[in-house]
Amino acid sequence: MTIPPRGGSPSTEPPKQSQLGQFGQQTQRILVVDDSASIRLLYCTILEAAGYVVQTAASGQDALALALESPPDAVLVDLIMPGMDGLEMLRALRRAEQAMESLSSASVPALLLTALDEPDITAEERAALGVFMLLDKAHLKSPDLVRAVQLALAPRS
Repeated sequence: MTIPPRGGSPSTEPPKQSQLGQFGQQTQRILVVDDSASIRLLYCTILEAAGYVVQTAASGQDALALALESPPDAVLVDLIMPGMDGLEMLRALRRAEQAMESLSSASVPALLLTALDEPDITAEERAALGVFMLLDKAHLKSPDLVRAVQLALAPRS
């Protein structure tokens, strides 16, 4: 069952086979991208406990390859990483989505993790990259992470 929009009813469309959990319930796939192994483990544990299927990647390059192979339902990506950072990864993902024409631009919602007080990203760039929300890593609590993912995955009207 998907989270309905306010005042709406849950979707009754059957989930795709790849989204069926062990007992036939619908699961949603989240890609967690962070160069810190401890952060990846922490977010993976929190999201799996909330019922999500989680894939992790230690770099933007690895995340891009995973996302193109099997598109996730949402991406949780660190802004600052060595090599390909979070913004570069999202730009490459959006270009690939447009080139494949199977997905519209910014179709996979992204949650951008940052330890910066004021990240250098404009509202226009956030919108173009499909960044649903900026999350402050230093103050992010488990319930807030789960709620942010739920909101990112909620259908838009």
